Amino acid sequence: MTDGDTGQVEFSANGRFSAVRLPIEALTLSEGGEFTGTGRWSLVDRGGSVALAPDHPPSGMIQDASLAVVRTDGRIRLCVMSSSPGVLCDFLLRSVAGA
Repeated sequence: MTDGDTGQVEFSANGRFSAVRLPIEALTLSEGGEFTGTGRWSLVDRGGSVALAPDHPPSGMIQDASLAVVRTDGRIRLCVMSSSPGVLCDFLLRSVAGA
């Protein structure tokens, strides 16, 4: 999946993910920046979000780093959750393979 021109994250069926330039807000309390690395993913909240556990966590990582599962335009998508009050997503990820 990708958030447009910013980054990509690939989820494998074995529970692993790899990310390239994923916006860091998905993993840490800091603003700005990007995460490139690998780790484990899992569905939480009955599929309401995807928890990310990097192999080498960035400094300041929040314990429950996750991507929200949302429905938009009739499709299920992932979004990078926002730290801004009243805003659910900072970035909406789109599928680039198997859409």
